[in-house]
Amino acid sequence: MLAPLVFAEAFRDDPQWQGLRRYSQISAPLSFGLFVLYLFSSSISPGWAGLYQRVFTTAVLTWIVVLGARLARPRPRHNLIRSRSAAPCPTGPTGPGRRGQPQPTTDGPPNQ
Repeated sequence: MLAPLVFAEAFRDDPQWQGLRRYSQISAPLSFGLFVLYLFSSSISPGWAGLYQRVFTTAVLTWIVVLGARLARPRPRHNLIRSRSAAPCPTGPTGPGRRGQPQPTTDGPPNQ
């Protein structure tokens, strides 16, 4: 029941998680209220306790599923695209398995 509040605090500085932060802030007190309702109903009206227990469990599990679905979404690739250079390599073609190392030329004898 406290996990949504802990995660909401962690999501505070990340703009990509702002929607889930708000949902987490709402889910925590809602889950706590449903849990208290379940506890009191089990002693006052035991016939309804099972229903309140299932509603409480559904609220908690829904938050877990929403968090898992958000984590399973692929990350945006815009950071990866910006970090790659579109300019050709100034050293010419590269050898197999060696990035940025020029291939040896066969134009003449090697330099000594």
